[in-house]
Amino acid sequence: KDPRFKLLVISPDEPIVASPKKRALERAFATSQSEILMTIDADCIPPDCWMRSMVSCFQEGIDIVQGPKQTQKKEGVINSVQALETLGFTLIEAAFFSLGKPMLASAPSLAYRRKVYEAAGGLAALGDHVSGDDDMLVQRMRHFASGVAYNADAEAQVVTIPVSTW
Repeated sequence: KDPRFKLLVISPDEPIVASPKKRALERAFATSQSEILMTIDADCIPPDCWMRSMVSCFQEGIDIVQGPKQTQKKEGVINSVQALETLGFTLIEAAFFSLGKPMLASAPSLAYRRKVYEAAGGLAALGDHVSGDDDMLVQRMRHFASGVAYNADAEAQVVTIPVSTW
């Protein structure tokens, strides 16, 4: 109901593509007028201040921001394995973004300036790949970015929902 948001529907009659998610993101970004583009995965829960915190990282010379994430706490071995995997990836992302040389990136909490997204060819440049809406895109965009940052703000930490089976 908020007029700042618009629902986009992709018809099931449209041609099958390697990555429906990338198609949806491309379409959303094309209709957006924003300077900063942000992604979050469908299985994630952002805190109320997530957008504000991510946008606050876009100081002069910062074009890509990776945000923090964690796996929702649940009992069991399967969740423990997922939590460790998420922690490992998050630590690698934080370290390399902090060094200014992103090696990994993840869509659950990612933002970038439209100008670097477009300069890198956007997601269309990765259209024949099933994945890559995060790390492969960031690898392309970093060549056009003035700088990158890791948002270590605990108040912006996105929670991802674990799967329950192997």
